Amino acid sequence: MDQFTKDPSEVKDFAIDWSEALEGDTIATSTWLLPSGVTESSATNTTTLATIFLAGGTAGSSYVIVNQITTAAGRTLECPIQVVVGDSSDVAAAVTDAELLALIDAEIADNPGGVTSYRTRDGREVTRMDLRDLLRARGMIEARTTRAAGGMFMGVRVGRPT
Repeated sequence: MDQFTKDPSEVKDFAIDWSEALEGDTIATSTWLLPSGVTESSATNTTTLATIFLAGGTAGSSYVIVNQITTAAGRTLECPIQVVVGDSSDVAAAVTDAELLALIDAEIADNPGGVTSYRTRDGREVTRMDLRDLLRARGMIEARTTRAAGGMFMGVRVGRPT
């Protein structure tokens, strides 16, 4: 199950690209199943992509949300996503732009499979999701991560803030 992060005050979008799992079929309906504590701000879908804008959550809590689709051929498919709610402002304030870029350089150079967190020079832990979220918040990255039953798809562009 893929894991993503959000702050309690954010309304953040999460998308699932079902195109590979659909095998030529299309999405007829898409429903998001949510536990109490988080709320759907809005949701949309195309014939292959389901998107939710998620609000709320309590810092320090983890929520599993499930996208359930019905296809034009009548199949029902589900995909869970784990959303960890936390306040990244403490990490964001402590990690410099240079450190973030160095971590990205290390990720690109080494691309270690299974690594989920990194340590800064002074020993602070920065998770892969924190790294993505911090780069996004500082305008240093554009990313779209989606998940379907067949695997993970990510498009990323990294750069220095303008």
